[in-house]
Amino acid sequence: MTTRPRITGFTLIEVIVVVAIIGIVSAVAIPSYTDYVTRARRAEAKSALHMAAMWMERNQAATFRYDADPSGATVGDALLATRGWGQTPPSGTARYTIAFASGPTAGTFVLAATPQGGQATADSACGGPLAIDHIGQRGVLDGGNVKVNEASEACWQR
Repeated sequence: MTTRPRITGFTLIEVIVVVAIIGIVSAVAIPSYTDYVTRARRAEAKSALHMAAMWMERNQAATFRYDADPSGATVGDALLATRGWGQTPPSGTARYTIAFASGPTAGTFVLAATPQGGQATADSACGGPLAIDHIGQRGVLDGGNVKVNEASEACWQR
């Protein structure tokens, strides 16, 4: 009696099961990863807004005004860029641009982080550019002012 050699390998059913499992895991993992990346980029923009707002407050404490620094130079978008706050990330492709939406005047300012490119699509649930003003109010930009609503609160919270 002769024995046939044993053929090893995967059956078609095994391959189909593996492909199905990979498909299910991908269907869950890819949207979660995309949401994570969107939130990480938003957190970087919020950090840049906070750093710029804190600098504005320190400047106001030193000069008693927001629109001029201690040397008398005008405070504006160019200052944000020289300090590395003009966009996030500071180098490379901008995901957000940071700029003054209103002012600064002697007594007020509104800073806004406007999403760029794919981030604008991913961040559409926020309802507009993230914004912070001279009283620390955080929300979204609405006609040069900070508007606080449920969607903006959610974007600032996570």
